[in-house]
Amino acid sequence: MIERGKNYSTIVDAAEAATIELYNKIAKNYTGFSDGFWNESLELFQKTLGKGRVIEIGCGNGRDAKLFLEHGFGYVGFDASSEMLRIAQENVPKGIFYLADARDLSFLEEDQFDGFWSVATLFHVQKISIWHVLYELKKTTKPGGIGFISLQVIPASDENEEEIVTGKFFGEEECSRFLSYYTKEEFEGILGEVGFEVLSMSIKKEDSLAKKDWLCCLLRNTK
Repeated sequence: MIERGKNYSTIVDAAEAATIELYNKIAKNYTGFSDGFWNESLELFQKTLGKGRVIEIGCGNGRDAKLFLEHGFGYVGFDASSEMLRIAQENVPKGIFYLADARDLSFLEEDQFDGFWSVATLFHVQKISIWHVLYELKKTTKPGGIGFISLQVIPASDENEEEIVTGKFFGEEECSRFLSYYTKEEFEGILGEVGFEVLSMSIKKEDSLAKKDWLCCLLRNTK
């Protein structure tokens, strides 16, 4: 089931809209992280959470939705790419999916989920908006709920905290996407301001030509 979140189309700006269009274009051929790169993090998250209902921010083609359902978790996923969601619904017919923007989850009830899961997604959100996204997640997650977020670390050779990267992705013609980067100390401070307890925070290195470093955060909602 795919539903459209409230005010979805009024929030995204040009840079993020270009990113969404990119994912719409590459959805059919998207194979990102299909090698199990996030499996260890997923196992840690599921073990810490134990059981309950999970919301995924940036569910993509349903790769992790299938794993959550197979392990007995209640599951709801949302994404800003309509094509990714279409494929997710085909891949995981029992999944519940929303077309939505992470900055407006008002269509969801407060304290509705026991945990949230977001890998390689929120680095597409402008840094000025990350506080609001985190408050939205905090609001829809129960007190004591568990969360997991991964973001890209600021490259050592690059002083840019935000940029629009242009190139060819998954065989498509040249496209652009918006990226934001964080230091460990910076994002830990933001999480504390919003009211998340950091259970663990580590750097995970991607063994690929891109050689990205990912900041992985296991959290507890302290409200």
